[in-house]
Amino acid sequence: MPAFERGMRRAARNSGAHYLDDSRLFHGHEDLRRRGRVEQQFVRDAGTLRPAADTGLCVTLAGPEEPLRLQRCAGAANQRFA
Repeated sequence: MPAFERGMRRAARNSGAHYLDDSRLFHGHEDLRRRGRVEQQFVRDAGTLRPAADTGLCVTLAGPEEPLRLQRCAGAANQRFA
């Protein structure tokens, strides 16, 4: 693990946020790509990840069965990412 990523993980942990390595966000989901671009786009807003089409939703850490899901943004710790 590169030193930069270790530092980001440590900073997230120390601030109470969750670290999400979004460099691999679409690995294994190439069917989401059409004509060389991703159809679903996300924006970062105040430490959250939100779909550009509906910024009232946030990527949420849910649990082991369904680790990530989209839910209404509530400002919860499981919706904050570094």
